[in-house]
Amino acid sequence: MLHIYYFNDAYKRNWLRLKQIFHFSGKNDILAGNPKLMKQLSRSKLKVKWSRAVQEAECLLSIKKNERLTAFFDTKFISSNHDMKSENNIQTERSSTHPQTSFTPKYMNIIPKLQPKLELENSNYDSATYQENLTNITERSSTHSQASFSPKCKNIIPKLKPKLELENSYYDSATCQENLTKISILQKDHPRILIPELCKLFFTNGWVTGTGGGISIKYNNQIFIAPSGVQKERMEPDDIFVQDMNGADIEVPPYEKNLSKSQCTPIFMCSYIERNAGAVIHIHSPELVKLCLLNPENELRISGLEMIKGIYNEEKGRFYDNDEEVIIPIIENSKYERDLVDTFQLALMKYPSTSAVVVRNHGMYVWGSDWKSAKTQCECYEYVFNIMVFKKINNL
Repeated sequence: MLHIYYFNDAYKRNWLRLKQIFHFSGKNDILAGNPKLMKQLSRSKLKVKWSRAVQEAECLLSIKKNERLTAFFDTKFISSNHDMKSENNIQTERSSTHPQTSFTPKYMNIIPKLQPKLELENSNYDSATYQENLTNITERSSTHSQASFSPKCKNIIPKLKPKLELENSYYDSATCQENLTKISILQKDHPRILIPELCKLFFTNGWVTGTGGGISIKYNNQIFIAPSGVQKERMEPDDIFVQDMNGADIEVPPYEKNLSKSQCTPIFMCSYIERNAGAVIHIHSPELVKLCLLNPENELRISGLEMIKGIYNEEKGRFYDNDEEVIIPIIENSKYERDLVDTFQLALMKYPSTSAVVVRNHGMYVWGSDWKSAKTQCECYEYVFNIMVFKKINNL
């Protein structure tokens, strides 16, 4: 099997058997060997993405193999967040170093770099490791350079059949360091960075002790989910699961970590689908459990507190005023999180204004349009719960 990366989607990778891979010689040859392909693509949202991937492949096909590897990996994994020389200077250096190679301007964004030294000057990526990886890839490519396969293998076209490609998407231990290197250059608001950071904060707040609770963030129409049964304050970026809106796994943690996806996932997905949430947080708040013990009814009513101005009214599409009443449904707990889905959905239907659902003597799910909104509301809810416990205990 070969470890492959996809064009136009460099963070996606997979293991494919040799018989699933054929020699690429251009878009026209692919279409000639697969006459029904364009019809399939025309009915798919992937047409533009596929066309861009083929464009990248054709552009890389025009240069030598060693330059091709350098161009692909530097462009996709290393250079995105590093300060580079101006495009004109880079282009001039390329011309002098590779006078036989030329690209039309529209391809300059596809293969903007052919000299690794330019990209590695300020990189966290170890240059020796980088060169070793390139050597391994070159040797592997040479070993299998004669591989060819039948046009019948429709699933080799990237993304036409995602489930087939995702069956073996678990990372192996040899790629862990590479994965961490990619994560190190991600923006600070990327879910792989945010989720461990927020879980550490929630642990400090006492919301996710004993591996309880969880968080999920939607990003580029993908769902990033914290793992189940882990010490939340010690979570790492490559512990995160990624799935699509249909529930199919896109990326999973390294196999040797033996992690499982959060048990809250069915509830998370219900919030995304029913309320178009951008992030969902599940906390095990001690103050909330106390309040449930003091309140046997099937809802919580909050009024007369300034902090309700930080809670969002889903029905009216605005935040509450401090003279309004916030009503939060309470559903009964169950042995497994997945068994809460039906009553959770009923609560959403019965309480269209709510941005949270309480699970009695367990915790609460809170969602928002993004992670900031969900976090802010969590904090506001926790504040008012603390006050309500005080009021009930003191009969105020």
